[in-house]
Amino acid sequence: MKWTEIIKVYIGENMRNVLNHQLESILKDLDVAKKRVRVKLYDDVQGDELSIHLIWEQGEPKCWGSEIGISLTNKLNEFGFVSHSIWIERRQ
Repeated sequence: MKWTEIIKVYIGENMRNVLNHQLESILKDLDVAKKRVRVKLYDDVQGDELSIHLIWEQGEPKCWGSEIGISLTNKLNEFGFVSHSIWIERRQ
């Protein structure tokens, strides 16, 4: 089953540069490349939100998300308000 975790960070004032500087290191520390997950990063037009999509091609999603999603959410809390949601691909 294909499923996606969406982690949105509502970036706190003056935290954008700090987050940009540390994000690559955070993802590397979580060893995302070896976990069979694709990672997509999106910025909103105004620049005060970041959306991280963890796209899973297999496995069963848990309502609380993956270990990587939970860890990433916890690490990003210092940069602003974080929301974490789980989405499954709709079957046709």
